[in-house]
Amino acid sequence: MVAAVQNANRARTFEISKSEIAKLDGVLHHGKLLKRGSHGSDVKELQHLLNHHGANLKVDGDFGPKTESAVRGFQRSHGLESDGVVGAKTAAKLVAHKKPSIEDRFVKVGDQGTDVLAAEKRLKLLGYDPGTVDGKYDAQTAAAVRQFKLDSPELKDKIGQHMGAEAKQALAADVKQLNHDPYHARVKPSVEHRRLDALTTQQAATGISEGAQGNAVKNIQAHLKATGYDPGTVDGKFDGRTTAMVKKFQSETGLPATGTVDAETWGHLKQSYLYASGKANPSQTIGERSTAVKESEQALKKLGFKTGAVDGVFDAKTQQAVRAWERKNHRTVNGEISQAEFKKIQAQEKAASQNGAAAYKTAHSLLGKNAAWVKTHEPLGKYMPDGVPNNVNCASFVAACLEKNGLMHGHHEVGVKALADHLAADKDWKRISLKDAKPGDVVCLNTSSVGGGHYGHVVMFAGWKNGQPQFIGSNNANADGSQRITQGYMGYPIDAIYQYRG
Repeated sequence: MVAAVQNANRARTFEISKSEIAKLDGVLHHGKLLKRGSHGSDVKELQHLLNHHGANLKVDGDFGPKTESAVRGFQRSHGLESDGVVGAKTAAKLVAHKKPSIEDRFVKVGDQGTDVLAAEKRLKLLGYDPGTVDGKYDAQTAAAVRQFKLDSPELKDKIGQHMGAEAKQALAADVKQLNHDPYHARVKPSVEHRRLDALTTQQAATGISEGAQGNAVKNIQAHLKATGYDPGTVDGKFDGRTTAMVKKFQSETGLPATGTVDAETWGHLKQSYLYASGKANPSQTIGERSTAVKESEQALKKLGFKTGAVDGVFDAKTQQAVRAWERKNHRTVNGEISQAEFKKIQAQEKAASQNGAAAYKTAHSLLGKNAAWVKTHEPLGKYMPDGVPNNVNCASFVAACLEKNGLMHGHHEVGVKALADHLAADKDWKRISLKDAKPGDVVCLNTSSVGGGHYGHVVMFAGWKNGQPQFIGSNNANADGSQRITQGYMGYPIDAIYQYRG
């Protein structure tokens, strides 16, 4: 959008010249206004600038409603017309009001100040040697910065003695990530794991410390990374950062912070690997950090449970969400996710994402089957009570389809009114009109004209055909009055339609 914006990291301060503003004015006045629907690098730069002024936008290059709202807010606060369009005046104000900050410039040898002091303290915490922590960016500080950059594979800028915005942010993030109890990571056991653990056990008996090299050190570094105390590059070299992470682990574990991996330290550290045969075998529990936990968090969040950050860390908030799910599903409330519970949560999330489509699919697969057969065979045999007469299985059938696909938990209603009342009280369901119905939605029919009374029958919506709504369910279709799974139009008045919120 503006050359000075793009090159700010090469300047001591953030400035824009009059000629650059004039050039910007010209570009914008020739039809390149930034507005809703715009996209590209110019929009990304705009989003960066708006964030500097207090917005909280995702920098994705798409000028959507949130970006438009942020523009309007900026315009109002600076006496501009609040039209949500970035023209010459708005762009110039955005740039002119951007104040210098340490993120906008490099720190290099010879600089000094509070930002240098903060960097030195952080480097020291991570095990690098910046020399005297005095807020002066000297050669030793620069050498520590350079080593930190080399140990940070995510950084694009790995050369030179300066510290730019990217390195500052990474340094702050690495220090912040140390503030937790040790994690353990889910790992599939292998012969190589057992070999390395045996080698490390052998060498730890006499102590492994800074200066050591080899596979045992590499194994220690991998275990440290699993605890969440990142030693940087896992290269088998016991350096200063590895020492600092060992000390951090020892301190958090209640061991003397010597920085040496002895037998006792290794005995605790090797437990950072949770050797597992499945995503929840053994159970996911507090302290684990893994992709399996992230899958659980994602599913629970979609199901409406408050997990906190979806970051793969099984923390106290994750545990609270698990306990809430267990209570709702009438499970033993222990705050852990077993393999069976993991599968159930994933199935519920899948069903929720499809709304009632999965339930409809199950019902449709049973077309033509009699209720007597459905009650005793898969897929619904274990969900339908045998004692319900074969001529009144409509509610039992619908409830079984919902249970099978994770849309109803812990209750099996065999009466139409009872099922309707259950769905009306369940926050996971909402009442809708016929025009909004989707296959799998639960439809309560009033069959009073044939003596059934209010809420006399229940089926599932099955779509439209020739302008008429279609329904699927266990219907009295046999000559003897017993029920068979059929699909078609029913001319009864609709009392209520319930849809899973997803």
